[in-house]
Amino acid sequence: MNHAAFYLDIVASGQPVPGTAAQVVRALHHAFKFVPDTYAIALPDANPFKRIRIFAETAPALHDLHAHLQDEPAIHQFGYFRAVAAVPQPFDGLWVSYRRYRIPTRKAERNAGGTVRVRRILQADALRLPFFDMRSKSTGQNFRLYIQPCPAEPNATALLPDGYGLASATRPFALPVLP
Repeated sequence: MNHAAFYLDIVASGQPVPGTAAQVVRALHHAFKFVPDTYAIALPDANPFKRIRIFAETAPALHDLHAHLQDEPAIHQFGYFRAVAAVPQPFDGLWVSYRRYRIPTRKAERNAGGTVRVRRILQADALRLPFFDMRSKSTGQNFRLYIQPCPAEPNATALLPDGYGLASATRPFALPVLP
C-alpha cells in the first residue's frame, strides 16, 4: 500500500515570511502536477511558515523532487532543504490529516446576497487556519489556500494527495507527526 514512509523538510532561513512560504507552495504545486498522487505536505511547526515537510512513499521520489526544485528561486529565498529521512517504523505517535479548507468563490454563491463565502472565511480565521496566497495559472484568479490540520488515525487508506499535496474528503489519508 502507498504510504508516507519518507520525508523531506524545506526549512526557513531566519524569520519565516508568509509570502515567501506561499511561493514555495506554488513551486511545489507546479512540481506535484508532473507526478500526481505522489507527494503530501505537512506543516509540522506551530508557526506554519517555518517549515514545509513533504512526504512520499519512496526516498527516490523525494530525491527526484529535490533535484527538480534545487534551482527554484523561491526555495532559495525561503530557506534550505534538509536530507531525506525515513519515518520510524513502526510509528506509534500521533497522526494528522492536512486537508484543504474550501472557500467558495464569489460566483459560487447560490444567492445574490449570499453569506456562505464570508461565513467560511470567518470560520477559517476563527480556527486560525494557516493559509497561502495563491494565483491560479489557468484562470488568473487570486485565492487563499487554507489548510486544516485534523487529528487522524494511522493510515488505513492509500496516500493519494491532491495537486497541493493535501488530503480531501474523497481521498483521506494521515501523516505521522514527527519532530
